[in-house]
Amino acid sequence: MKNELLDVMKQEYKDVNKIQSGDYSEIKELEKNPLVIRYLYLTRIKKLYDLGYRYEWDSIYSIIDKYGHGLIMDTNNIWCIYCVTKLSKVKQIPVFYNDKEPDLNDTVYIYKDIEDSTKTIAVSVDSREQFEATHKVTYGNYNIQDNEDRYNNIRFQFFNDCIQENQDIAIEKILSSKR
Repeated sequence: MKNELLDVMKQEYKDVNKIQSGDYSEIKELEKNPLVIRYLYLTRIKKLYDLGYRYEWDSIYSIIDKYGHGLIMDTNNIWCIYCVTKLSKVKQIPVFYNDKEPDLNDTVYIYKDIEDSTKTIAVSVDSREQFEATHKVTYGNYNIQDNEDRYNNIRFQFFNDCIQENQDIAIEKILSSKR
């Protein structure tokens, strides 16, 4: 056996014993290196690709899944009308009203932020015009009947345009399809 191979075997033996004994200091040190982080990230993507993960829309949806549920703190505050319902069916959502005290029997419009799905607001029928005058609102594709599908479609368009072009163009496109 060549000495180089023996050296590799000895190092592997030491590494295994170190990990088995609970000594993770070298791993923790390596995790601080941006090149190591990048390498691990790219190998994860390669494994997914090797498993058949190929389509552009898959990667856009995975980005939305990763970042679009509370990780984007500073959104562009673009709201998509999501549905119309009774206030009594809405739980723990901020309500946008003029001066009137909310009533559980009131009909409200539910709007969701297109970048952060955790940002949702209920707007009274009487306050809808004021809300839309003071906020950026899009309605999505009305050919898509299901509210969730329409919302996800507009989000996909926005994220795709941000990534493929730039954020300003994405905002312009989304808001130009307002009505």
